[in-house]
Formats: sequence, C-alpha cells, structure tokens
Amino acid sequence: MAVVKNTLGSQQTLTNGTGTLNSLASGTFVSCGTITFASSNKTALDVLLHVRASPSTNVSGNQQLVVYAKRSLDGTVVETGPTSGTSTTEEGHLTFIGVVSLAGSNTGGRVFSLASAFGGTLPFSAQIVVKNEAGVSLTSGQVYYQEVTGDVT
Repeated sequence: MAVVKNTLGSQQTLTNGTGTLNSLASGTFVSCGTITFASSNKTALDVLLHVRASPSTNVSGNQQLVVYAKRSLDGTVVETGPTSGTSTTEEGHLTFIGVVSLAGSNTGGRVFSLASAFGGTLPFSAQIVVKNEAGVSLTSGQVYYQEVTGDVT
C-alpha cells in the first residue's frame, strides 16, 4: 500500500517580509511580497506562513495585525484590494488569512496554513498583505514561509 509522507521545506524569508513591517504605522496596509506556489517540479500541498512583529510601545485599540492575501491564478493578474496606505476601500476583497494578537509592547507571532485559508487548494501565487491594527507603530517584523510537499512511497 502506498504511503504519503509530508516533507517540510526550509524556512524562507518572504522577499519584502523583513523591513516592510518596520515602522509600519497603525491603520496602515503593507505588501510583504508574493509567494509562488506553482513550480515546474511540484506544487506544494500547503505553505505555512509565520508573521512576527514588535510594537513600538504598549498597544491600544484592536491590538492586532490582520494578515490577508491577494490571490493570482496566473502570477500576473491579482485580486483587488489595498496593499499600502490607510484606505480601506476594497479591503473586503482581500482573502483573510488570520490575526496576530499583540499584548503590551511584546513581540507577537503566529503561524498560518495558507491551504486552509484558501479552502484547501493553493492558487498559482499570492501576495501577502498585513494591516497594522495595534494602535501604535511597529518597530520590527518578519514574514517567513515554509512549503509542505508530499511524496508517495
């Protein structure tokens, strides 16, 4: 009987994932980069996304970061929605990934399953977007991802 073994790839820093969250003002969106899931080798079964950030002072308001994605079926045309600035026009078009809760001035972090957020199937690619709802600016942050592939033996 065939057995499927999941394999975790190495952790990668999202292209714009280090630095883009640094000094991100409250109420502001930022694009952290794009992950391409389709490849000539294998398409990942899942991709784990790790978002970490540190607020500049004690958080207030919603005390969180909201993580979104803009999907693409071909790597060129992406869904609509904000990727910078403070306008919430078309925020509802973004695909909700999850929330990173922040407390006090402590670093917060969380890992998300992108396949789960996309209903079980990864698109060709997705641009990761973060909105700061911490009530204060961030001092630092990182976005990492790790592919999960499978082999049948």
